[in-house]
Amino acid sequence: MECGGFIKGMGNDVTVLIRSVPLRNFDQDMVKRCIKNMESMGVNFISNYDSSSGSIVKDETTGKLKVTYLLSDKGEQVEEFDTVLVAIGRGADVELLNLKDAGVDLNKWNKIPTDAENRTNVSNIYAIGDVIENSPELTPVAIQEGTLLADRLYNNKTKKMNYDMIATTIFTP
Repeated sequence: MECGGFIKGMGNDVTVLIRSVPLRNFDQDMVKRCIKNMESMGVNFISNYDSSSGSIVKDETTGKLKVTYLLSDKGEQVEEFDTVLVAIGRGADVELLNLKDAGVDLNKWNKIPTDAENRTNVSNIYAIGDVIENSPELTPVAIQEGTLLADRLYNNKTKKMNYDMIATTIFTP
């Protein structure tokens, strides 16, 4: 959404393929308003994108990119574009931490379940930030989680992270 908005604002044609719910963790009324506004600017949104298959082939004659993609409701589609930007999200990078050998549980998305005090299933191992489940993937949230954890561990404080009413932003035109 962010990139599509500013690229369109610079005068370029933009098509956004959407796999599922756009901006899933945001207020869906505001998401719909953003999409409606961007569509009025000429941004093309295509829903039901199936990211399990597809290809991009450069036409050496024209320099265009021939993109083949799958829509779950319409089948295979082929379009030409000048540029393709892929923004498919990210996963928690915990592999090198060797958490399995430490006995720390991971969920199916490689996120670490924690209690309200950021304790994992192993009582002396804590986790904060993007790597834990049910925590917004926002740097200020991770900083606050770390500050509160340090205060609980080393300053005899008891305050826990409050995840209600965390401000978020959608950058669109």
